[in-house]
Parts: sequence; C-alpha cells; structure tokens
Amino acid sequence: MKVSEIILFDMDGTLTEPREEAGEDIMEALYDLSKEAEVGIVTGSDIDYIQEQIKTFSYEFGDWGMVPDYQRDKPVITHILPCNGTKYYRYNSMTLELELKHSNSMEIKLGKKTFKTVLEKLFQLQLDVVNEFPDIPLTGKFFNYRDSMINWCPIGRNAEELQRNEFVTLDKKTGLRKKFLNNLQTWVKNGRLDVTVALGGQTSFDIYPDGWSKKYALQHFNDEVCFVGDKCDGDGNDAAIYNAVNEDKRFKVRCPEDTIELIYDTLVPMLKNDC
Repeated sequence: MKVSEIILFDMDGTLTEPREEAGEDIMEALYDLSKEAEVGIVTGSDIDYIQEQIKTFSYEFGDWGMVPDYQRDKPVITHILPCNGTKYYRYNSMTLELELKHSNSMEIKLGKKTFKTVLEKLFQLQLDVVNEFPDIPLTGKFFNYRDSMINWCPIGRNAEELQRNEFVTLDKKTGLRKKFLNNLQTWVKNGRLDVTVALGGQTSFDIYPDGWSKKYALQHFNDEVCFVGDKCDGDGNDAAIYNAVNEDKRFKVRCPEDTIELIYDTLVPMLKNDC
C-alpha cells in the first residue's frame, strides 16, 4: 500500500484533547513522522487557536510550530489549514516563516443578505437553547466568525474545562446539539440556502457555505494526501474529508494516544517501505 508524502491531521481529539495544548509525546511522534513525510493540520479553528494549542513547542516559525529540543532547522508542521482549509498557510524554507497562500470569505460567497439571515437565525437559536436549558453553563464568545465559517458554541468558547465537561454530559443525556443541528439543517433546507451545518468538536456547530467542509483542504495539493481524524462518522466535522480520501489513506482515531500508536505502528513503517 502506497502512502502519500503529505499527511493531514485534525487537531482536537486527534492531536490534542479539545482546546488543550499538544503534549510533548504527540510532538515527538510528529517529529519522527516528519522525517518521512510532510505533516499538516486541517481544523475548523482559526490560526490563533492552533497557535495556542502548540505554543509550548515554539521559538520561531511565527513564534510557533518548532520543537526546540530537537534543534531543527525547519518546523515539524509545514502545512496549516485553518477554517477547514479555506485558509492555507505554508512554511517557506527560505524565509523560515508561515506564508498565507489562500483565504476565502463566507460573507462574500453567500452575499450580505443571506449572511445576515444566517446570523439572525443563530442568535435566535442561542436564545432558544438558554430558554430550554436554563441550567446550561454560559460563558462568552458564543459566536466566532472566522471569515470562511461561523462557529456557534452554545456555552461560549470561553468555557473552562469543568464547564465544557458539564455541557458534554448534558449533551449526551439530552441530545441538545443533535436537536438544534436538525433544527438548523431543516431551516437551511426550507430556505434553500447554500449552507452546510456540522457538529464542531464537543461543544459547538460549524456553519459554512456548501462545499467548504474539510474536504475543501484537498484542493491545495496536487497529489493524494493521507488524513487522520476522530470525528469521521455521521455529522462529524471530519466526515467529508475522511470519505473523500482513498480508503488506504484515511485513518480514524479516538484520541491523541491512538494517533501516536498509529504513527509508530502504521504510518512510519509504511512510509519507510515506500522508499
């Protein structure tokens, strides 16, 4: 089986725990993998969240992405694809910096009128969530516009780990997100809007123009890539890219520990055998 020389990873649940910093063990595994292939991250989050989650290991490369312990002259991660790949940063080996290669706008794609209509619906649904679930933890930053998508988090993206865990438990018990996902998808369908809604991570929803799922990221590469993610089923935000990649180049994991095992037991050996 031939494996691509570019391997893309989801972030939350794949390389890190949700919204947590990457551990040294996963960075070591990515470093070893980068000897055999180019490594990239494709995530629904914007560049600032990616920077936060791997900042411990940085000293250059735009103040992130390097691993000082290895005294390397290039970053472990050379392809950064925030917002499902509708933004694409690539490492320039000459300048030793990230360069923005591609960016897209949801507001321009949908038009101002449709974009405003979607926002109004999301604001109303946030009120509905609060009224129906009065005990839900509420923090701040319920809506995060990332140029090419809107992330709606009913408890707010400022939630701490305890609040996130409380919401996850409530969501599993009541089906809160599934209910509001169906509500929003039905509204989109009835309005004939060219908009996709998917679950984002453990606590949020991603709303973006049709065709702007993580599958969008594949257009930046001439060759086939390998993809590793954890939300690859049903309405998971990894499902579209997972299903678009050839079966022998896609891998499903449950947590960062699974990813480390996959790297050492499967990916590195296969890449070495390809040489």
